[in-house]
Amino acid sequence: MSQERLRFEEAEVASRDRSGPDHLPAASRVARKRVRYAGGVPFKIRVRVEGADLDELEHANNLVYLRWVQDAAVAHSEAVGLGLAGYRQRGAVFVVTRHEIDYLRPALAGDELEVGTQVFATGPASAQRYTTIRRVSDAGLLARAVTSWAFIDLRSRRPARIPEDVRSRFTIEPMEAPPGKARRR
Repeated sequence: MSQERLRFEEAEVASRDRSGPDHLPAASRVARKRVRYAGGVPFKIRVRVEGADLDELEHANNLVYLRWVQDAAVAHSEAVGLGLAGYRQRGAVFVVTRHEIDYLRPALAGDELEVGTQVFATGPASAQRYTTIRRVSDAGLLARAVTSWAFIDLRSRRPARIPEDVRSRFTIEPMEAPPGKARRR
């Protein structure tokens, strides 16, 4: 891969405190990471399971897994040059319409995790991401998720067509059905 294709972005993955707008259980901290992103799939971030992430069973709370899925998607978008300010300039933003998560193994305090995410399908005003959460020490798959996103006009709050300059920033790796995706009956 050529050097000019490599991008180095400072990706700030912010964990919101309990009083924040997302109301997710998390410590109030900001993990600043240097991300080397070459435009491939999946995009990856690393997180460490903190004490505040644990529930009464001493493993990461289900909502924390959801936060990691969201943090990876936001960091991926920022790494391709589309932070919240960029979306606001365009007058539209992606919002989650559905999360489907399979919890396979527990994440414990101190575990270092790799969260990988990729866009695997798009429609005129929608996108779908597949995300995996793996423990770094043994590459064990802890969770996998499929998230549906809608591209929404900020004024009308209605779906909007995804502009080509947004769509072209994400490498699409098509999948017939991501591993673990629930079968509809």
